[in-house]
Amino acid sequence: MKRKTKMVAIFLTAALAVTGCGSKTVENDYVKLGEYKGIEVEMEKAEVSDQELEDEIAFQIEISTQSREITDRPAKIGDTVQIDFEGTIDGKEFEGGSGYGYSVVLGDGMFLEDFEKGIVGMKTGEEKDIEVIFPEDYEESLAGKKAVYHITLHSIQEVDVPEYTDEFVAENMGHETRKEFEEQLRKEMQEMKEETIKSLAIEEIFQKIISEAEFKEIPEEVYESCKAEKERQNAYEEELFGMTQEDMGLTEEDIEADIDYMVKERIVMEAIAEEEEIEVTEEDCDAYIAYNMDYYGFNTADEMEKVYGSDGIHAAVLKEKLGDFLLENANKKEIDPKMEDADLATAGEL
Repeated sequence: MKRKTKMVAIFLTAALAVTGCGSKTVENDYVKLGEYKGIEVEMEKAEVSDQELEDEIAFQIEISTQSREITDRPAKIGDTVQIDFEGTIDGKEFEGGSGYGYSVVLGDGMFLEDFEKGIVGMKTGEEKDIEVIFPEDYEESLAGKKAVYHITLHSIQEVDVPEYTDEFVAENMGHETRKEFEEQLRKEMQEMKEETIKSLAIEEIFQKIISEAEFKEIPEEVYESCKAEKERQNAYEEELFGMTQEDMGLTEEDIEADIDYMVKERIVMEAIAEEEEIEVTEEDCDAYIAYNMDYYGFNTADEMEKVYGSDGIHAAVLKEKLGDFLLENANKKEIDPKMEDADLATAGEL
């Protein structure tokens, strides 16, 4: 059960990371590696708890929930209302006291209780003044003060939460019964968790390899290729998410560090691949693009190659092959699960 993530556009950066140690020394003009086989790595047991299954079922119900606009009754607890509000204290507006086009779920406690209760009973298009007293433990500038909010209610939405029945499952989940659905869902969650744990283990191995590698020289063509690829990725992300890299919390130093890591991992990957005679064919790259293109939002192979480039696609495929090889030759230690609320939709993806 794959699910898209917030940062789908950077999947190749994560996919290309390389590190580890082996059973013999490998050295070329650019890097000297230590042992990259037999690396010790801890891997959690892939277990899906009943609570995780229940949480996922609740999520599936939530995304199937529908709302409808109400025009024939006043607002009540549980409704979602869209409002404008303008707050004043002693007749004067105060900072943070006004908002326009806000959605408020009545009764969920996101606003002061008196504020939400004051909206209950209002009808679409109605305006009303509501008095509230801020709690003594509120922020210092407002604590204990009385405010008046002028409310304009624009719309009322009622949420219809479906009942989790066999009928609901048959209509929405493609299974005849809840039991069948839950068995399939647990299986998919199990597979996803296994992939997540595998990915985390591989990344740990890769990071050890890079940290222990001795780099002699950085080829200019490799650096320029990685830099250009990173710039294309960043431009794609900014267009996709409507945010700059700075908005995403990344500094120029962060971006340069990413490029530096990309360069080093590719040098390391090529060294191991040459030593172990692991090759990437054109057919491998075509298959990789075909498998990932639609999932990551590209309409054509050309679009995907335009962002990541032939070097990036080649590196991603090589990373997959090397990851399997290094994990197979690692010293794996199974430990009890410690990921209570792990984001299974991110760590296990490409």
